[in-house]
Amino acid sequence: MNGIRPFSRDDIVVIHRLFDLDFNDLIPTFLKEEVTTHIKTTLKKLRNSKVGLKIKDFDLAE
Repeated sequence: MNGIRPFSRDDIVVIHRLFDLDFNDLIPTFLKEEVTTHIKTTLKKLRNSKVGLKIKDFDLAE
């Protein structure tokens, strides 16, 4: 809350209970750009049809 560190899982549970907020509103559903870039690079290297995630699944614009 003071900007020093990200919320822990326990912090999120406490906030959820105190303010009766939906978990979907507390947990971001996006990935950091460096994580997305790493995943895209790895998927390009794999080129394996058995991999369930596709490059488009990590598009930051969505």
